Formats: sequence, C-alpha cells, structure tokens
Amino acid sequence: MTIREILEKKEGRRKKAYRDTENIWHIAIGHKLEGGQTDRELEILGIDDEPDDDNWEGFTITDEQIEELLTHDIEEVTHSLLKSFTQEELDSLDPVRHHAVFGMCYQIGSVSGFPSFVKAVKEGDWDRAAKEMLWRNGEKMEVRSRWYKQTSKRCQAAADDMINGTVEESTPDKLLEDAGFTQDPAQQGEKQIAELLEQILVTLKSIDAKLGKE
Repeated sequence: MTIREILEKKEGRRKKAYRDTENIWHIAIGHKLEGGQTDRELEILGIDDEPDDDNWEGFTITDEQIEELLTHDIEEVTHSLLKSFTQEELDSLDPVRHHAVFGMCYQIGSVSGFPSFVKAVKEGDWDRAAKEMLWRNGEKMEVRSRWYKQTSKRCQAAADDMINGTVEESTPDKLLEDAGFTQDPAQQGEKQIAELLEQILVTLKSIDAKLGKE
C-alpha cells in the first residue's frame, strides 16, 4: 500500500468538516482545520479566510480538494520529519517502520516533542522506540504519552509495527537471485541449475514451515 492509501485507511475520508476525539475540527483525510490555515491551505479549501470562532460546522469540499489537501499535508509532514531525521535515516527504515514514523508525525504534527523516540529510531533500538511512542518516559513507563491518550489503538498499532518491522516479500525472481542466478537460466550448466533449484526448494519449504507456525 502507498502512504496515501495507508493514511486514508487510518484517517478516513470526509468531505464534510467533523470533530475528532479531541473535539477539534478536521476534514478530508485527517486535515486539521482548527488552529489556523496557511495561505496555501485556504487556497485549496477555496476560501479567503477562516470562519469566525473556528466554527467549521457544515463546511464541505470536493474529492479533488481532498486529494490536493492530502498532497499538501504529505509534503508538510515530510518537511517536518526532515527537521528530526536526515533523508538517509528515513530511507534506511523498512516500509512498515517508515509508515509508522510518518503516520505518527501526520497525526500529531511533529516528532520533535519525542526526542527519546527520535534517538531510539536513529539507533535502531525498536523496542525503546515503541515504548517512547506509548509512554511519556519510555524507561519508567508510568504516564501514557499524549499520542496514546488521543488514540490509544492507533498508537499501539504503530508501536507494534515499530517493533516488528517487515520481512522482505519472497518472489520467484527474488528466490532465483538469492540462489545465484545472475543471468538467463538457459545459459547456466544443467548441473548448476539443478543445484540452484534444489536450494530454492529448500527455501520454499522453510517459508512454508514458518507460515505454518504463524
């Protein structure tokens, strides 16, 4: 799944303004309305100014505006993350952990308020990073984090993803590559092909055994 698809699945898609669990106005795919919009955001929303008293009751937008807002918000989150991580550090994360970090920043606005979390991610200490997501102090684990208090299930799911990460999917082409095929099998000796196919069979049996245990 792409980051757009993941965000829509987690945030939902709303054409009409709504209040979240914290009673704050949102719209589209988790876009925060309350608290001030930039000029660009106002332009996408098709208005010149925000409503009086931040009352967005009845405000609606189109699907096209939803997509524009999502693109804008993804760009903003990316810029925000680059204040805490280098691009290389983000690129080094596997897809599941990268989505967990991105989703966290997308929901709470910034990870700069979680310095111990950032440090743990940089060091590859996934257990510690997960604890810092769930608790205000990951070492003491006495008071839940602000994010957990807002949306406990989403926070817990992201923490689980941070611990588990992802296993690269095995495909026939990948198995051939891992087994040593670097060219067209027709150009390989029959004996070598037979040996490599036997290695692939062993690998497939190992995968089946692992899936059976799960």
